[in-house]
Amino acid sequence: LHCFTGNDYTSAFHSMGKAKGFRLLKESELYQETFSKLGDSFTFDASLFSVIERFVSEMYSIRSCLTTDDARYVNLCSSKTAIPEPQRLPPTSDALLCHCKRVSYVTAIIKRSLQLKPAILSSDGHGRKIQNGNLETDWMLRKPASDFILEMVVCACQKNKCDTNVC
Repeated sequence: LHCFTGNDYTSAFHSMGKAKGFRLLKESELYQETFSKLGDSFTFDASLFSVIERFVSEMYSIRSCLTTDDARYVNLCSSKTAIPEPQRLPPTSDALLCHCKRVSYVTAIIKRSLQLKPAILSSDGHGRKIQNGNLETDWMLRKPASDFILEMVVCACQKNKCDTNVC
């Protein structure tokens, strides 16, 4: 759970502390069993993903959804005021899967920390990739939106070139 909710090696959920995740974990044997299996292998066990999606939806106080994509939609539709800031929405299923791959890898290392010479696999392909000799994080595997939507999104700045990056 510590790696999942964010540590020095994995990303955290914006404005989500460890206490809420820990409370949810204490209340559910299913969540306890699922998180205990993380890191058994360096490769993320995809059979755990549906439970983890439910867990993340509950972290964002959305109990009626089985996927984080559905939770994002509910969160957007239930906002009575302005559209919520993107970082306050649950992650997409795609982004969460990449996160789970990184968490599983880091947890696998931690679970082997007392072994004299643990066999550690390269992190390439476990939510990270090597590009141009550098290790980079895979934040998402798919595009954030369809090409049609991405073409419609434009900079709202009056100037020729956006200099604030607010858009």
